[in-house]
Formats: sequence, C-alpha cells, structure tokens
Amino acid sequence: MMLDWLKDILSARMQCLRIEFSLSSYYAVTSGVPQGSVLGPILFVLLIRDIVNNTENSVTVKTLADDTKLYTVISDKFSAARLQSYLDYIHSWLHWQLKLSPTKCTVMHLNSVIRKTEHLTVDAKYSICGSTSPGGSTVTDLSVSYDNQFSFSPHINSIVSKASLRAKLILKCFVTRESGIFVKHSVHLFAQFRVFLRTMESLF
Repeated sequence: MMLDWLKDILSARMQCLRIEFSLSSYYAVTSGVPQGSVLGPILFVLLIRDIVNNTENSVTVKTLADDTKLYTVISDKFSAARLQSYLDYIHSWLHWQLKLSPTKCTVMHLNSVIRKTEHLTVDAKYSICGSTSPGGSTVTDLSVSYDNQFSFSPHINSIVSKASLRAKLILKCFVTRESGIFVKHSVHLFAQFRVFLRTMESLF
C-alpha cells in the first residue's frame, strides 16, 4: 500500500508556468520530486543512498542534500587511484540517475601543520564526467571558506572585510567627524552596526 501511494505521488505529474493570469501549456514531469513537499527530501536521500553505501574503496562519503564530499588519506599513487575509482563509480551511477556539474567540483589536499611528513601529498589529477577537477588552496563549502590547513582564516577575513565596508557606509551617513559625538552615541552606533552586519551574515 505504501509503494502504491508513493507511485501515485510521483507518477503522471504535469506542470505549467503561470505569469499573473496567463498559463502555459502543461508538460509531463518525468523526473524529480515535487518541490516543497515533505516527502521530497526523504525520497532524494533514498535516491542518492547508493553513493554512500559503496565504500569498498576506503573512501568516506558525506552528503547534505545535493552536496557531496569524498575524502580519504592519500599516501601513494594507489590510494589516489582508489579515489579516482570512486569518482568513476559516481560517474557511472549518474548516467541513469542525476546530472552533475563538473565545474562545481573542487579538489583540495588537506595537510597537517604539526605532522607535515606523516602523509606525503601525491601530485595526482582527478577527473569526473570527463572533466579534470581543479585543485586549490582555498574552498568554500556550504558558504564557509577554509584553506588546506583547515584554517577558517579565509572565511573570517572575508567577513571582516565586508563588515569594514558596511562600517564605512554607516560613517558616510554622518556630516561631522568629531570624535566626541561618536563616543557619546557609541552605544546606539554599535547597535545599528550589529543590525547592519547581521543582514549581511544572512547572505553567507
């Protein structure tokens, strides 16, 4: 009964586009799940579960919605080949399931500052869907930036820089530059700055 219910939800669905009082023609929805539905995220997790379950190559996989991360210890060319093998597996799985954007894929080698010689970084290139994934020393993941030392300095520097620009915009609202006036109203200015800054944080 449950399978019949799910089949009824996902089968024979149509969609159209509405602009004010005008409607487009209806077209069949041949893939995906209803956007905004309660079952949508659950069904998507079930769909991509095969990627997580295939861990025979000693590669750890973490997913959050449609964001997926693969990581493993790279100590020689064989471990690098195992990671590439897993990328090939994802590519073959995607052929009949989902589409992946290779331009959004990034490779990063995380190196320990304390144990620099424990694992040597192998100069290997990785590819998926026929495209070589670019490497970098900094990456932004789920709106948080960090570098190959696992330091969040890039993210902190970005926030500080944008906060500084916001502070300058607030300063331009004042005709005077007398320090005494700013000290007198420092509590109110700080409150305004916090409101201004938090609206920016919500964009990260």
